[in-house]
Amino acid sequence: MRLPSMFATKSGLTVADLLDAYQKNFELRGCRSLRSLVSEIKVLKRHLGDLAAEEVTTRVLRDYQAARKPEGVQNATINKELADLSAAFNLAASNERIPAVPRFPAKLQPGKPRQGFFEVEHYQAIRSELPRWAADVLDFGYFSGWRRSEVTGLTWPEIDLPGRRVRLDPSRSKNREARHPLELMGWALEAIERRLAVRVDGLPLVFHRDGRPILSTTWWNTWRDATKRAGYPELLFHDLRRSVCRNLEIGGVSRSVAMGWVGHKTEAIYRRYRIVDERDMTSAGVQLLGSIRAQASARNVDPDSMNLEPPPSPEPQGGPEAPREPGPRRLSCRPMSRRPRWR
Repeated sequence: MRLPSMFATKSGLTVADLLDAYQKNFELRGCRSLRSLVSEIKVLKRHLGDLAAEEVTTRVLRDYQAARKPEGVQNATINKELADLSAAFNLAASNERIPAVPRFPAKLQPGKPRQGFFEVEHYQAIRSELPRWAADVLDFGYFSGWRRSEVTGLTWPEIDLPGRRVRLDPSRSKNREARHPLELMGWALEAIERRLAVRVDGLPLVFHRDGRPILSTTWWNTWRDATKRAGYPELLFHDLRRSVCRNLEIGGVSRSVAMGWVGHKTEAIYRRYRIVDERDMTSAGVQLLGSIRAQASARNVDPDSMNLEPPPSPEPQGGPEAPREPGPRRLSCRPMSRRPRWR
């Protein structure tokens, strides 16, 4: 969708000019998600770049939403693109480069969050299809629950080999906050020991591909091929975070410790990742019945004689119940709250 520029402008700026200025400001501030912003700006320029700033109206933005839907784009992606465009307009208005900011339409309803889990059989099947350097990344991620970029960007100064600890550099964390050191054990420690055997002098990266950094394109191509061969093409590396959150709670780890383990700053984000599986609910029911039976045995009550099933609802006698006549209306004695009037 390309809309022609038909009206004279007051500022002489196009949407492309506003987006370029916003990208420069983004780089100046040192924001982390520059790569995704560049791809989003590229799409916005393709659709709206030739428009003058004053020609962007609510109707034009709604047409943009409608034009992106047939391209197979998710609602969350469209919302993010329009959020970038809104930020670009607000930046230009704060610098007095444009006279006004258009009213943006309501956000589209995002889809439900991912609910995929990494079971042990998934982990073993995918790991067998990965090369050695990628399998080490999977081993560390399956234990730590870290983001893929945090794992592939791990450096040797962040690892305390004698103490068997790893501390993520706050500058590489998404929220730029320090985390508690992660104790290395199990397959994560074995992965670090294998990387130590192939350590390259002058290269600080722990995980590398024959002495070269693991680029995002290389990783995703390798991961896509391995998951297809293993029979689980729908699984993502990021699903490891959700699986680690579940495994920590099943293991009885407190929520505050689990949040520090995976690097979640707020409980709201942690709850999004801690999705209850159907088998968790079944296990909870088994544990509940076991607890009741243990209490019954402690009180010399035969657990087998206990009817733990809910009793059936009694059948109505005398046919269907006759409709009740409405009684007198009750008046509420609760005082009405008064809202302050803005002057």
